[in-house]
Amino acid sequence: MIIGIKLLLSTATVCFAVGYAARRRVNRLHRRLMAVGAGVAWLAAAAIGVGMSVGELPLGPAYWLVDVLGGAGPARIAAAVQLTLASLALVSVTVQAYLGWMRHPLHRLAARAVIPLWLLAYVSAMFFYY
Repeated sequence: MIIGIKLLLSTATVCFAVGYAARRRVNRLHRRLMAVGAGVAWLAAAAIGVGMSVGELPLGPAYWLVDVLGGAGPARIAAAVQLTLASLALVSVTVQAYLGWMRHPLHRLAARAVIPLWLLAYVSAMFFYY
């Protein structure tokens, strides 16, 4: 199940990257890809929630993180920080999508914070979880 979630997150990130690249040339493509990326990100979040609630997704830190941080306790703290960061990134992507949909002037300004936040949450999720 974790592989499927990682594929969903990767798909969302690719949609965001291609949509960002198309923002000036083909705005319609930008809007569609960003909407698809946000939808796929929410689908991944729903899959994580369902997987955790039914017990099929033992969302824990990767074995190498336990070794690097010197124990399960610090690794679980790092995983909790990553989960909080990912939740904040998902909310930020949602707000960004709303601002873009409404063509609000803050959309461009907010992108400067949302893009690095999403990338940090995405990359850390790829490495932190098994």
